[in-house]
Amino acid sequence: SIYSHVTIDITYMLYNSLSGEVRNQHEAEILETYFETLWNVLEKVETPRLKREDYTFGEFMADINLSREHGFLMSVMFIPTLLAPPGDLPDLDHTGENSTGSTSELFAEYLENRREKLTSGASDLIRGRLLAMLEDMVKY
Repeated sequence: SIYSHVTIDITYMLYNSLSGEVRNQHEAEILETYFETLWNVLEKVETPRLKREDYTFGEFMADINLSREHGFLMSVMFIPTLLAPPGDLPDLDHTGENSTGSTSELFAEYLENRREKLTSGASDLIRGRLLAMLEDMVKY
């Protein structure tokens, strides 16, 4: 099992799930709610070695800012696929003996087609999401 810092998951969610507009408008509220909920759960399960004063909201925010690059990099990889029109996705349900290619060949073909579409004119939705994330990287 692999363990990572709690801020890795939340920055991934912020960049992967929210548009730049929504993120800018609600990020502070989301992070405050997340932090308070995290501590409420930790207190309910009586985590023996953790006390609220051991990890302040300021420290949490500093860790968020350190984790933004990870969230950005993961989202840059996934957003073009997550926001792709359904017809652009490979049909991985029908691979195997009767297929024209293996799953890895179909996915490689899909990635090549996505690369071409992204470089020759990505959808406004995908382009907007990627540009908003780049603006955040410059800001932080």
